[in-house]
Amino acid sequence: SFLIGVFFYFSTHAQKQGQALVDSLLQELTKIKADTSIIKLYNRLSDLYIDIDQQKALEYAESSLAKSKNINWKRGKGASMVALGNVYNFNGNPGKAIVYLKEAATIYKELGVKFGEAASLNALAKSYERLSDYPSTIKYHTLALQIHESIPNNDLRIGNSLSGIATVYYLQKDYKKSLDYYFKALEKKKVV
Repeated sequence: SFLIGVFFYFSTHAQKQGQALVDSLLQELTKIKADTSIIKLYNRLSDLYIDIDQQKALEYAESSLAKSKNINWKRGKGASMVALGNVYNFNGNPGKAIVYLKEAATIYKELGVKFGEAASLNALAKSYERLSDYPSTIKYHTLALQIHESIPNNDLRIGNSLSGIATVYYLQKDYKKSLDYYFKALEKKKVV
């Protein structure tokens, strides 16, 4: 029954985009009672607001983190830290993003949530890329890639990690390695 409700909720919102989706989610927020659902919705709103209003994106991510800590929900805390890291990456503060994203990766690793850990590591790679720290960028993309490769039927995410590595080699003007990784990524993405 709960899963059907969650499926219905997300399927009814899948058609909406941009401000219409934000408005719809804000309406849903007034109806939700479960703390974990509120935390998930705060993180989704933070993600949506990142392009519309960065201050609101930050406020929703911070509210999500506070609520996660309040109920001691580690998975919610990890998701909130990824949301905060994404906001700080987006607004040009990758140093601050790194702090949140490293903690998120640690939380997800402790919980055994591979997708969350890999998403945190990929976001960390983007933070280091913004700092032009390419060795660290490759390190975190490679760690994420290794996790993605350990998950069955995960070719799209493997391809995305390979594309991230290819981009870093391109930025370093190592065009041969860049092409090698882009072709590997293309092969993985063809499968999907």
